[in-house]
Amino acid sequence: MCSSDLTFAWARPPQEPSEISSTTSDGWKVISALAADVTGAPVAPGLVTAGTDSRFLAEVAQDTYRFQPITLSMGETAMIHGVDERMTLPNLERMVQFYARLIATAAR
Repeated sequence: MCSSDLTFAWARPPQEPSEISSTTSDGWKVISALAADVTGAPVAPGLVTAGTDSRFLAEVAQDTYRFQPITLSMGETAMIHGVDERMTLPNLERMVQFYARLIATAAR
């Protein structure tokens, strides 16, 4: 067989990306305000270039935001989805506090 005789096909059809989430919705306003308050940094939307579980939420949520209030060093970014993937206790504490505050704020 010559290399020019190869045929390629999808193992399964590619999935469409998630819809773009609003930056004017009440959900965005609450999350971005809390994120800015917690981090002290400007908040702006960004592009996630990976397949996430957000695609499974499309039928029940108009917008899906992928925010984690964690701080990583450059070295720690290498462990994401890698060997010895873990979270530091300060990051876990930051996440628990942020999401508790998010729930309390959104429930008002």
